[in-house]
Amino acid sequence: MVEILCPHCDEEIALDDDASGEFSCPHCDGDFEWNTEPESISSHHQQKEAASIVDHPIQWIGHGFTIFMMIFLLMFFFSSEYYSVSLGDEQGPSFSRTEVTDELGSNEYSSSISQYEKEYVQCMTSDEMEGFEDLCLILEEWVEYYYGWQAASLSITITYMLAMICSVIAISARVVMMLERTQVLNVPLQGLRFSYFATRYIPFVISGLMVLGTLLFMIIAPKGDDIPLIGDLVEINGSFAFIIWSSLLMALIYIGVNVFDMQVS
Repeated sequence: MVEILCPHCDEEIALDDDASGEFSCPHCDGDFEWNTEPESISSHHQQKEAASIVDHPIQWIGHGFTIFMMIFLLMFFFSSEYYSVSLGDEQGPSFSRTEVTDELGSNEYSSSISQYEKEYVQCMTSDEMEGFEDLCLILEEWVEYYYGWQAASLSITITYMLAMICSVIAISARVVMMLERTQVLNVPLQGLRFSYFATRYIPFVISGLMVLGTLLFMIIAPKGDDIPLIGDLVEINGSFAFIIWSSLLMALIYIGVNVFDMQVS
């Protein structure tokens, strides 16, 4: 037996050693509990109130712009015009990431290379072209011209695909951070560290890849006056499309938005 004092009237009460639960005092009829454990909190989510999704409302701009950049990357990747050429007063061919388009239709760079290489070999091996090899060299110039576009295409394809992969990681990291802050998701410490790193620093990687890919494309891509033969016959003007200049601008804006986002976080 164990003797305790009633919490209401301070009279002694005898209870069994292993007694537990709710009892009534025989002296004052007051109810009390004895030998019971306090109600435990079962999970991490119940131990603390859910935090707000963001530290500062301005951070919503960072979240929104990260999603917008993914959309922009997709628009850029599948844009139908990166470079356009005018031949005198007439519209000439336009060039996208993978193909050239003119009044006769569209043709991929690889197909154009194969076509001109085949014609060049036929020209050089034809008995009828003996003594006119200079004409065959024009076909070879077309091959080199489209090889230039293929190299420019490869550079921008690789860099922008990497940028899109990084963009998916950045968006996923932001979602994970928001779910963890609201206690919807219980993220391991290593996962939180990676999400934190991705949220803060991957936008700089994305912007760097965009600038690198765009500049490489602008440097490697053949210019309007590089078109074989035609440049000697008519005035040629070439210019990069709006989407090319926009990509450089968006990359710089993204850096600014991310720096501002880091400061208010």
